[in-house]
Amino acid sequence: MKTLLILLLPITMFSQQMIGVHYSEVMELENAKTRTTTDGDHFITSSGEYYLWVHYFNEADYCWFSGLYPNSQEAMYAVIEVFNEEYIVVSDTKWKIYSRGLVVDVKLDQDDDGSYLFVFFSESIKY
Repeated sequence: MKTLLILLLPITMFSQQMIGVHYSEVMELENAKTRTTTDGDHFITSSGEYYLWVHYFNEADYCWFSGLYPNSQEAMYAVIEVFNEEYIVVSDTKWKIYSRGLVVDVKLDQDDDGSYLFVFFSESIKY
């Protein structure tokens, strides 16, 4: 588990820094792939051995929402352990991050298909 925690720590820091970041900066990251929804909204995905990131952008091309999809229960628990150590714990499924002058809310949620994800958003960055 400690090895997994060490591997996941950089990805948890990665998302924190993407809220409020311009599209062009996010595209410079390793494994970043741009995609478009059927509505024409663009987003960026990035994946690794234990996770998938999805970053959405507003009309001004700033990231307003990120989702972290761990690919296993073990990865999910490792992320929770890191969040509990690194961020402000609001509840068993919610955390707060203060970064770049923003308050970023993080919530463990369940997607439509039943998979778990961590959602990152800030009230300061509007869609």
